Amino acid sequence: MRGVSVLRLGALCGALAGCGVRYGQVGAYYAAAAGPPTSQGASVSWAGVARSPVENSVLTPVEGTGQCFEPANLRAQFGATCRNREAEAPATASGEAGRETWWYCDHRTVVRMVVERCDGRGGFMRVVQIAVTLDRG
Repeated sequence: MRGVSVLRLGALCGALAGCGVRYGQVGAYYAAAAGPPTSQGASVSWAGVARSPVENSVLTPVEGTGQCFEPANLRAQFGATCRNREAEAPATASGEAGRETWWYCDHRTVVRMVVERCDGRGGFMRVVQIAVTLDRG
């Protein structure tokens, strides 16, 4: 399976065994961040290109990157989707039109992402939900 670094989405580890320690980076890469509101009440939930991190501070997006992205750009950062993954129950008749689910896996990390089309932005998408699981293995 092709690997994906959650910290640096563009760094693919590949299918090689023992590919070593990866360089962790979030600044200048597409990221989705979520958390409870800050003590000032500001939301820390966003998706976009991340600014370089500041020690002990929440990540913030680069202004003007917005939530919408071209699918090819995000897929280029994550790499190939999972070949083997958990089956999903079929959507109901009233399912979410315009949404897609993308799965990315490496040897210890699974990312499940639900994306939807941005109104009036052609083929652009936005992240609706991102779930990350880590195997303690």
